[in-house]
Amino acid sequence: MTDLSEFHEFIQTEVPTCPGQKIDQQLILTAREICQKTSAWTYDNPAVDVVADQPVYTLTSESGDAEIIRPKTVLISGEEVYPKTKSKLDSYSSNWRNNSKVINPKQYIVETVGSIELVPGPSELITTGLEVTVIQRPTMTTKVLPDFLLEMYSEVVIFGTLWRLFSSKGKWKSVSMSKYYGDLYKEVRASMRIQEAERGNTTSQSRVKFNSFI
Repeated sequence: MTDLSEFHEFIQTEVPTCPGQKIDQQLILTAREICQKTSAWTYDNPAVDVVADQPVYTLTSESGDAEIIRPKTVLISGEEVYPKTKSKLDSYSSNWRNNSKVINPKQYIVETVGSIELVPGPSELITTGLEVTVIQRPTMTTKVLPDFLLEMYSEVVIFGTLWRLFSSKGKWKSVSMSKYYGDLYKEVRASMRIQEAERGNTTSQSRVKFNSFI
């Protein structure tokens, strides 16, 4: 993980008198937005047992500096299962939670961030049968960001942070500079999304729209 201060020297070339605390606030907001829109920061949860008659499973983030946005992929016995919404399942049958349990559930729902519910529920034990990769973003209280944001996408973070600073109220507000860095930010972020999509990280993979839980 990279300390927030590692980004300061690049940002303070444009706002040399800006306090570090204000820079950090905008850095975090920018990094959260980048991770939300590009799905670039993922974490593979350790494989766990699928337990008979236990449909709900808790997910974890990589560390206390990360929070889960949503699942990226869910595998049962190596086979991908796909998300559904409660409303979609209700449209099929209002009694879907009471359907017969199966050995390998084929779908899941997300009612609260940090857990999934397999549908239908599992009927048998599958040792280390559940593998979940989650998409994450930094917490609002973090002091560090994932290394790849500095090593691979520093321009995206810097331009986004400067755009936020020049758009905020106060002595650094500048319409012209806000537009300049806002345009740069959109351009490099679009390029980042293309690169991440090529790596298999894309927000378009999900078949349902998840709540953002912001």
